Amino acid sequence: MIINIHRNSSNNIGDLLSSPLNYFKYDQETKIIDICDDYKSVFFTKWFCKLKLEKLHIIFGGGGLLDNSYFEKELSYVTNLEPDSIIYWGVGRNKHYDENVLGLNSSLKALLRASRLWGVRDKIEGMNYLPCSSCMHPALGMNLGLRNDIVIYEHQHIPLNSESLENKPKMTNNHCNFEEVVEFLGSANYVITNSYHGMYWALLLKKKVVAVPFSNKFDFFSYDVPMGGVEDWSELLEKSTIYDNALEECRLLNNEFYKKTLTLYQ
Repeated sequence: MIINIHRNSSNNIGDLLSSPLNYFKYDQETKIIDICDDYKSVFFTKWFCKLKLEKLHIIFGGGGLLDNSYFEKELSYVTNLEPDSIIYWGVGRNKHYDENVLGLNSSLKALLRASRLWGVRDKIEGMNYLPCSSCMHPALGMNLGLRNDIVIYEHQHIPLNSESLENKPKMTNNHCNFEEVVEFLGSANYVITNSYHGMYWALLLKKKVVAVPFSNKFDFFSYDVPMGGVEDWSELLEKSTIYDNALEECRLLNNEFYKKTLTLYQ
């Protein structure tokens, strides 16, 4: 049995779409659970699998589960149950700037070492790079028409307040119809966002992106995106660029990682 554990009960569409089990299939039973609400159920699942003489495999990810004290207890609990294998798939750092802590803490490094296979969405020297699996969503290949020059895609809890942006079309990341999200992001030449996945998806859609960061999850994004304060957006737009091959690159890396998991689960 394969259990994918990530932030699955939120209304943040980036979290909801980051599960690799949304896109990749296995020839055994699979299940997606929320890392906050359901993680203790793994204890009972492990013993159920043992009675049936089945193996239990865990996939953590995606989302900002690393360098984040909010999830450390849950990651440690499941790891200490010693399932047959643990994989980290497209996870990343997510320490908010106001928490004043830099770098991967030692316990999370130990958690990565306890896994059989891992890839992180952060581009950090010495770490296996693997972008979020949401790049596999078929909606990102839709043909889209331009209707706007600039759109705003903001985090539901951290609005982008600026008088100079008041008349721009806006959407928040609690809008959970992904086809509509893609249509919105794809409707513009430029996307201004403080959402990690908004930045990621807009870039995959070949848009010029400006990010307004609030967490270190932005600091190690694999593509060069101009970042700064919301009032600096006009100047930052001039530095933005299009990455024509990003979607293909991210999908290739995820497909290659999937093949490695198939070998592991044989």
